[in-house]
Amino acid sequence: MDKFQYSLRDYIFAIIVLVLPCCFIFGVAIFSYLSFILFLAVIFLYLGININYLLSKIKTPPPSPLYAFYRLVSFLMTIYCFIFFMSEVYTSEIIFLSDFAKKFSNVISYFAIFCTIGIFIWFLFEVVFGLYKYIKEPVKINNKRERFEAVFILIMSLLTTLVLPDVIFGILYSFSLSLIDTKILEMRNSILEFTYISFVIHYGLPLNSETIQAYIKLINEHTLNRLIQLLHVSICKFLDLTFVAMSINYFLSFLNSFNNSKNKNAS
Repeated sequence: MDKFQYSLRDYIFAIIVLVLPCCFIFGVAIFSYLSFILFLAVIFLYLGININYLLSKIKTPPPSPLYAFYRLVSFLMTIYCFIFFMSEVYTSEIIFLSDFAKKFSNVISYFAIFCTIGIFIWFLFEVVFGLYKYIKEPVKINNKRERFEAVFILIMSLLTTLVLPDVIFGILYSFSLSLIDTKILEMRNSILEFTYISFVIHYGLPLNSETIQAYIKLINEHTLNRLIQLLHVSICKFLDLTFVAMSINYFLSFLNSFNNSKNKNAS
C-alpha cells in the first residue's frame, strides 16, 4: 500500500482553505460585514497557531525570533478583530447576538485583557528561549569566525534577558493603566515611560520623579496591575537565573577556545 504523499497537517490546511471562503460567502449573505471581521479573526488565529509550519515552507525561513514576532502580530490582530466584532454586535440589530454581548460583556472584556497579557508573555518566552537554545550546550570553537559568533550570541542573549522582559512588561503596564485612565494613550512616549518604570520595579532603581511615584502607586492600587507586577518580578528572576545557569558552560567553552589556540601555536 502506497504511503500518503502529504502529512495530516497539509490535508487539514487544504480543507480549511477550501471551507473558509464558503463560510465567508455564506456569512456575508446573512450578517454582512460582521462575518468578514469574524472571518479575519479566524484567519489571524490560524496564522498565529501555525506560523512555524507556514514559514518552514519558505525556501529561506527567517530567524527563530522573527517567528515569535509574526505570531505576536497574528494573535494581536485576532484579539483586535474579535473586540471590534463584539463591539459592533453590542449595538447591532441582531437581537440574540446583541443580548449575548450585553449579558457577557464583562466576561468578554476580561477574556480579551488576559489573552492580550498572555500573548505578550508567550512572545517573551519564545524569543528568549529561542536565543537560549544556542547557548544551552557548550560549543566547539575552532577559528576566529566561530569565536566572534559565540561572543555575538552570548551578548545578544544577555541583552535580551536584561532588556526585553522590562520592555514587554512596560507595554503591559501601559496597556493595563490605559484601561483605568485613557489619557495615558495620549502620551507621546508612554511606552518609553512605562519601560523605565518597569526597570525601576525590576532593579529597584531610586524614585526621583513624582510622576513615576504616582504611576507606581497606581499600579499597586489595582488588582490587575498587581498581578502584572507579580508576573513581572517572578518571570524576570526566573529568566535571570536561567541565563546564568545556561551561559556558564557556554562561557567556559569560549575561554577554552583561547587555551586551545595557544596550545596549537606553542606546538
